[in-house]
Amino acid sequence: MGLKLSCIHQGSLSRQAHQPASPAPARVIAADASLKELPASSSSSSVSDVLGRSGGDDVAVASSSFFMCNSDALYFNEPPPALPTGEVLRPGQIYFVLPAAMLGRPLSTADMAALAVRATTALSSSCKPRRHGRRRARGSGKKKKAVRVVPVREQ
Repeated sequence: MGLKLSCIHQGSLSRQAHQPASPAPARVIAADASLKELPASSSSSSVSDVLGRSGGDDVAVASSSFFMCNSDALYFNEPPPALPTGEVLRPGQIYFVLPAAMLGRPLSTADMAALAVRATTALSSSCKPRRHGRRRARGSGKKKKAVRVVPVREQ
């Protein structure tokens, strides 16, 4: 038997009971480290929807020179698996748009580190609060949490 600890307190439990849970969006991290969040409430988005978009704020890539993969399928010394173009993106998952040159080539330590930096950059930039009006004085407010993405291989 093991000892399990929980950091949930009564206040957060009562708030959860009154707020409907909305599923997390599917997150697509482009080659330029920009982040596109696809809400789970909208119609199902597929890989071809993301790779076929261009212009504006959308992820702009040419289908023939890029492919998409699920971040959960990336491992050291293994090639990244390309998702089929008809695959529907799942809410709460993080996906990478990678150059076609990476297909069939095992990911090196440097490749994995670069992907982790890209994900951290994209996710942390999306978490920054937008400031409107007056700024807070330094030292006041809550402590910021750092966002880290670390690939872990399940045994």
